[in-house]
Formats: sequence, structure tokens, C-alpha cells
Amino acid sequence: MAASTWPVPPVVAVAPETWPLPPAVVVPLVPPVPPVPPPLVVLPVVPLTLPTLPTLPVLPTWVELPVVPLALPALLVEPVLPT
Repeated sequence: MAASTWPVPPVVAVAPETWPLPPAVVVPLVPPVPPVPPPLVVLPVVPLTLPTLPTLPVLPTWVELPVVPLALPALLVEPVLPT
């Protein structure tokens, strides 16, 4: 077999700075700020107070109280309207 007469291309050393490098991944130095949740809406708590009925004095057991109709307590309760 005869020797090849093709010209041998010269070997050229390529510096690493000229290599096709992949694109650099940019890492942020400041950590990302988490999203701030909206402020909580605090509703004021309005205590519901029922009108107190007058307390009966302590009576001896032999005192009989008069029979009060059941409709009377309904007349004592006033409706509480929201303001």
C-alpha cells in the first residue's frame, strides 16, 4: 500500500477561553423576597349583651309568689337594633 499523499492539516491548539462555552447560569446574590401576604382584616368584636331581668329577693319558702303570665317576659325584652 502506498503512502498517502494527502496533505496533513496542522494541529492547532485552541485556548480554553475561545471554546464554545455553555451560557453561564446567573445566580442572584440576594435571595428572592417571598410574597407578602395581604394584611388580615380584624373585625371588631361587639359583645352582645342581653337585658338583665331584675333578680327576685330571697324569700322564705312559705311565701307564695303570684303566677306571672308567660307573655309578660316577652314584653320586658326590648329589641336591640344594630347601630
